[in-house]
Amino acid sequence: MSNSNLIGYIIKHSWQTNLYSTNTHSEQYTIPLTTFIDDTNWIVDNQKKLKTTLKVADSFNCLNDIQINDDKAVLITTQIPDNEQSIILDLE
Repeated sequence: MSNSNLIGYIIKHSWQTNLYSTNTHSEQYTIPLTTFIDDTNWIVDNQKKLKTTLKVADSFNCLNDIQINDDKAVLITTQIPDNEQSIILDLE
């Protein structure tokens, strides 16, 4: 499976190992989805992954008879559409 299809997010960091050389070291970790008793955080880097994540979560919730209050859902993004219109996420 390629990294572009993973659900969750990848955190990467690179640093210079010695101030007197140009050598660098990098680390990368994949962080899976996180869920708490009363909170769920879906962190993804594109809309396609968000749709996939939400479909999997919805399927899981239906299978286990879990009800979610969608009215309390909040979408936080670091990217604002050019025309500043609302973001519409069609899950159908």
